[in-house]
Amino acid sequence: MERIFYNLDRKYKYTAMAVLISGICAHGFMFTNKISFHDDIFSLFGCGATIEAGRWALEIIVQVLRYTVGKYSMPVWTGVLTLLFIWASACIIIDLLQINNVNHCVLIGSLMTVFPAVTLTYLYMFTAGCYFGALFLSVLAVWLLEKYRNIWGTIVAIFCIAFSLGIYQAYFSVGISLILFLFIKDIFRGGGKRVGNTCRLILIQAVGLVVYFIILKISLAITGTELLSYQGMNSVFSYSMGNRINRIVECYLDIYRNLTINEMGLVGNRIIRVILTFCLFFSLITLLYFGRVITNRWEKIFYYGVIIILPIGVNLIYPMTTEESAIHPIMRYSIIFLWILPIFTIELYSNYGKERSFFNVSKFVEICILITIINYIYGANIVYTKISFLQEQTNAYYTVLITQIKSCEDYQDEMPVIFVGAGEIQDETFTVNDKYRTMLTLATNDLKDWVNDYSYIRYMRYHCGFEPEIVGWDAVEGSYDEIRQMPNYPDYGSIKVIDNVVVVKMSEIE
Repeated sequence: MERIFYNLDRKYKYTAMAVLISGICAHGFMFTNKISFHDDIFSLFGCGATIEAGRWALEIIVQVLRYTVGKYSMPVWTGVLTLLFIWASACIIIDLLQINNVNHCVLIGSLMTVFPAVTLTYLYMFTAGCYFGALFLSVLAVWLLEKYRNIWGTIVAIFCIAFSLGIYQAYFSVGISLILFLFIKDIFRGGGKRVGNTCRLILIQAVGLVVYFIILKISLAITGTELLSYQGMNSVFSYSMGNRINRIVECYLDIYRNLTINEMGLVGNRIIRVILTFCLFFSLITLLYFGRVITNRWEKIFYYGVIIILPIGVNLIYPMTTEESAIHPIMRYSIIFLWILPIFTIELYSNYGKERSFFNVSKFVEICILITIINYIYGANIVYTKISFLQEQTNAYYTVLITQIKSCEDYQDEMPVIFVGAGEIQDETFTVNDKYRTMLTLATNDLKDWVNDYSYIRYMRYHCGFEPEIVGWDAVEGSYDEIRQMPNYPDYGSIKVIDNVVVVKMSEIE
C-alpha cells in the first residue's frame, strides 16, 4: 500500500492530504463522537429503507454485512471509509478533467469533502459509507467509459451506474454533470469525435438507468414489496409533460435561489453567495469567450447547448422527482460542480492565453474558493456543536421522564408502558437553541423536535437504557375517560399506573 501511494502522481497525493486535513477540520468531531438521533438511532444496525425506496443495491450490501461482519453505525470506521471514497472520486474527476495544477487539485478535494451535503450525510452516519460508495461508482462509471472504450468497459460501467442508483438515486446527476464537463474539455484539448462521444456517454448512462429499473422491478416482485412514494420515485414515469417542463425550469430557478438565499443550507452566508455569484459569472464569461476558437459550426452549436443545459445536469434531481417536498439537501451533492466549474475554466484557459489580467483574476478566484472552503468547515462545526448540545439535552430530558415513570405510585418494572399522544409534547421549559446560524436540514431542529421525534422509543433504549414493553390502546381500553382527564406531561399527574399499565400522557387525545 505504501509503495502504491509512493508511485502516485503528486497531484493525487496532495488531493489525499487535502481530503484528510479538510475532513478532520470539518468533520473530526462527528468522526470521534457518536451523535445518534432521528433516522440514525432507528437504523443503528441497518441502512433504513432499501428496496421499498428503490435501493435494491443497498439491501444487498446490508444483507452481506449482516451475514458476515455485521452492520453498525460506527463513526470512526465510516469516517475513514467515506474519506477514501471522496478522495477516489476526486482523483477520478481530476484525471478526467485533466486538472494539472496541484493547487486546483487541493481545492477540488477540499470542496468535495466539506460541502454541506457531506455534513448532512454524516448526520445519517448509518448509511454514509454506502452513499459515498454510490458517489464513487457514479464517477467510476464515467472513467471506465472514457478509458476503456470496449464492450467490457461498457458492461462494467453499466453495472456501476445501476448499482450506484440502487444505493442512492441522487448521485446519478454527478455522472451526468461530469459528462457535460468532459465535452467542454474535449472541445479544447482534443477528444476525437467529441459530440458523438458525449452522446455515447449519455446513452450508456440511460442504459444503466434502465438496468437499474429492471432489477428494481425484479426485486419488488421477489420480495412482494411496493415502491414507496418517497422522493416521488414511484411516479417518476407517470407525471405529465407540463409537470416535467416545470421541473426542468426548477433547475434554473435553483441556481438563482442559491445566489440570493441560503437555499437548503447549501450556501450558508452572504460571503459564500457573493463568491458563488462572482465565480459563476467568471466561468460563464470565460466559457463564452472560449466559444470563439471552435471552428466547426455543429460543434459550436453543441458547445453552447451544453453550457445552456449545465444547470439541468447539476440539478437533475428536480426532473427525477415529482414534487418539491421530495427535494432534500442530502440529494444535492452534484451542486459541487458549480464550485468546480471556475477551477475547470481556469485550467482550460491555461492552454490558450497568458494575459496578466486573467492570471490576476484566476488567482482571486482561487482565493475566493479557499475562503468558501474555510466557511464550509466553520459551518460544519457549528452544526456539530449544536447537535452535540441537543443530544445532551435530550438525554437529560428523557432521563427525567424515565425517573418519573419509575417513581410513580404502584410502579413495578415488569409493567408495560403506553405513551399517549407521543410526538406532541408541549413543554414551556424546552430549551431554545436559536443562537446557531445554520439552515441545514436536521440542524435547524431544536430540543422540542428531538424529544418529539418518531424514534423516541429507540432513543430511550440506546441512550438511556430504558426498554419497557410498549403496548397500545387495547391494554387500557376501559380507562379512556380516566386517561383523558389526566394532565399532559410534564405536569404532575400525567404519569399514572392504570390497570397494571404505566400510562404516560404526552398530549391530548382525539
